[in-house]
Amino acid sequence: MSFDQLEKAKQMTIILILNLFVTLPGGCFTGICTGYKKFVFPRLLSVFKYVFRALLVVLIMYLGSDSIGLVILDTVLNFSFIMITMYYVLFKLKVTIKLHFLNMKFVKSIFKYSSVIFLFAMIFQLQWRASQVLLGINYETTLVGIYSVGVLLATYYISIGKIINNLILPKAVQSVYSNFTSFELTKQLVKIGRVSLLILLFFFGGFYILGEEFIQLWAGENYKDAWLVATLIMGINLIPLSQGYASAILEAQKKLNFKAIVLLSFCVLGLTLGYFLSKVYGISGMVYGLASSMFIGNFIIILYYHFNIKLDMIYFLKKAINPFLLPFLIIMFLQLQVKAVR
Repeated sequence: MSFDQLEKAKQMTIILILNLFVTLPGGCFTGICTGYKKFVFPRLLSVFKYVFRALLVVLIMYLGSDSIGLVILDTVLNFSFIMITMYYVLFKLKVTIKLHFLNMKFVKSIFKYSSVIFLFAMIFQLQWRASQVLLGINYETTLVGIYSVGVLLATYYISIGKIINNLILPKAVQSVYSNFTSFELTKQLVKIGRVSLLILLFFFGGFYILGEEFIQLWAGENYKDAWLVATLIMGINLIPLSQGYASAILEAQKKLNFKAIVLLSFCVLGLTLGYFLSKVYGISGMVYGLASSMFIGNFIIILYYHFNIKLDMIYFLKKAINPFLLPFLIIMFLQLQVKAVR
């Protein structure tokens, strides 16, 4: 990066830190809505926020703003919508926050759980932010920009899966504390997994067929390699996202530590492998390194679901994934033939 680019990056980092200072504690109000099973309001608010943001981005870019203007916009929007959610929780749900006494055992359990959640957030940032930094060490910002476009589109896809998973967490907690048997939990996993997989395959299939053309129309011909980045990340996350109910059960049973350690270990391995492969193969090397390590890590987690929390993952694969597998493979094969003809 040039000196001016580094200075701008420093300014953006300061603003984003302020953004986190507001959004991290403010997120508890959305969590309260989830705990009360009030999903509609925060989700509608989130949709409105992103639509409104898109319109404002177009406006400020038209008026001559730059990347600093975008992070300022995000900070202002986050603060505004957190205040709206806080009003809903305090005045519509009538939630009252009272500190009757300090229960250190409860505080300790919150801290332990929060530490694991923080670790998951750090893993996510390491996977997609650190990989961009590592690419920037060996290549110019243009190549990093192409990679970041692919990562951006993939994270939108992952967000769809996470929204579904956030909705089913209260159900998983209720099932675990109602002492459901492993077979009953597996049947729920299959039922929810089918719906999740259908939605995820719809988006993934659409992007697989039309994504390359979309990127070229949206970002330009020079960014067409972003399709490979996005497609690989989406494909690797397809099965783990469809197993969101299993992850929710793991969370309800307070057994997230193993999953966090596995993902962190293979994240570091993937970044290391991707860094060395990127020296030879560029963007492809980085994404292949990350994707291969993620695949192995997710496979280990599936084994953990099967043997530790006693979910029948073989039954899940047969009942939830098999019905979609053949039609989707046919679609992918036909798309490859179309590209070959072109």
